[in-house]
Amino acid sequence: MPKPLNSQSQKQIASLINYFERERDNGGPLLPITCVRERVADALRVSTGTVSKISQKVKNNITLDSPKKKRSYAKRVTNQNNLDIGSIRNTIYELYEKRKPVNLETIFKELRNRQLFEGYETCISQNGALGHPWQDSIKKTTKTDEQRYIILHAGNRNGFIPGAEFVVNYFKLLLEISLKKDTL
Repeated sequence: MPKPLNSQSQKQIASLINYFERERDNGGPLLPITCVRERVADALRVSTGTVSKISQKVKNNITLDSPKKKRSYAKRVTNQNNLDIGSIRNTIYELYEKRKPVNLETIFKELRNRQLFEGYETCISQNGALGHPWQDSIKKTTKTDEQRYIILHAGNRNGFIPGAEFVVNYFKLLLEISLKKDTL
């Protein structure tokens, strides 16, 4: 079954038909037969440089492929207002005051509702292992000699905000929250 042609291929076929009809009406070739590349360029309405590049690829047995798709990337935000690290901490405290469960899901939900950031979290142990220890269903205990850190990467709809990362010692944060909770 023949493969359907895209619109660009159809336009080139139309150009070829038009060129050969002009040659028929002329009673012979429009350009000398010895000027092959110029005739091809004129028939397809492309530059002779393009025809030369393609003919070199064919001579060197290089596969003809389309140029890669250009992807647009979000620009980094450089002139964003400073994100106050204390606002993230206060959000966590307010969740405790409202007696809501304090986990990453509720923290992220609250921060996104306040439009403080749209970000991601990472937990890293002192030994360099990445992971989410509070979501681990197999490992119920943690090593007491190992420190864990939570890293929040902050940004908004415009992109990542440089210098707006929040790193906190996981165990110190729990201790700080429990002390504040006891004073309430």
